[in-house]
Amino acid sequence: MTLFIEFEFVQGLERLRQRILESAGRTIEARYRTASGSERMRALNLSIGSGRYRSRFCNLCRPFHGLAIATLMVFAASAHAQIRVTVDRNTGSAATKAFKFKSVPAPAKDDAAAKATVTLLVGENDPAGGDLSVLTDGLLPAKADEPKSNFYFASGSGGGRVRMDFGGVIEIKQINSYSWHTGTGAPQVYLLYASEGAEIGFNAEPNANTDPIDCGWKLITTVDSRKSGDGGQYGVSITDVHGILGKYRYLLFGFVATETDDDAGNTFYSEIDVVTKKP
Repeated sequence: MTLFIEFEFVQGLERLRQRILESAGRTIEARYRTASGSERMRALNLSIGSGRYRSRFCNLCRPFHGLAIATLMVFAASAHAQIRVTVDRNTGSAATKAFKFKSVPAPAKDDAAAKATVTLLVGENDPAGGDLSVLTDGLLPAKADEPKSNFYFASGSGGGRVRMDFGGVIEIKQINSYSWHTGTGAPQVYLLYASEGAEIGFNAEPNANTDPIDCGWKLITTVDSRKSGDGGQYGVSITDVHGILGKYRYLLFGFVATETDDDAGNTFYSEIDVVTKKP
C-alpha cells in the first residue's frame, strides 16, 4: 500500500510539473504570436528574465511572473522528472575556438544531431550568416564575430522555429547549445519542445500561429541566459537529474531574440549537440 501511494504521489507531481510547464509555455507562445502577426515576429521582446513582456507592435506592457514561479515549482515539486539547465559563459582569453567550459561539455562531432534532418519552420535566416547546416556540422567559429560560421535569424526579426528530425525515436540524454558574439548575439533564449511523432493530432510543422502544445508537442524547458551578460561565448546544457530526458523523434527549438531595442538581437548559434544514451 505504501509503495502504491508513493507511486501515485510521484505521478501526481509529474502531472503538476507538466501542467506548470505547459501553462508557462502557452503564455509565452501567446505573447509570441500576438506581437508577430506573421512568421517574422519583428516587434516582440520576450523579457523572460525580468518578468515582463514588452511588444512595440501591441504597445503593450504586462507584468508576468509565471515563468519564474513555474521554474521554482518544477524544481521543488517534481520527484520523477527534473530538468536541469546549466549555463556557462567564457569571456576574454577564456573564449577560444575550442569552446571549453567549466561545466558544459565541449561540442561533439559525432552526436545524434549530426545525423538529423534540420528544418527551418518559422522565420528567416540572415543572409549574412551560415545556413542551418552550421548547427550540426561539428565545425566551430574561430572568433567572436564570424557570421558565416553561425546560424542566426534575419536582422530585425524576433526569432523563429527550427525542428530536428532523427528519423526515428531515440533516447536522449543531453542537449547542448553553443553561441559566440561580441554583444547581444551571445546570450541564448529559446523554448525546447519534443515529440515521439505518434501523439494524437500531432503536427510536425507548427507555424507561428500554432501553439506546439496543442498539436502533440511536449514543452521540455525554457532557456534564458541573458542574466549572465552580453558578449562572450555561451554553452548551455539541458539534462535530467535522473539521466534521460526522454525518448523522442523530434526536437523543436523556439528561438527568441535577446532584445528588440535595435535590429541586432538574434543569437549567433554556433552548434547544437544531441547526446544519446549509450547502450
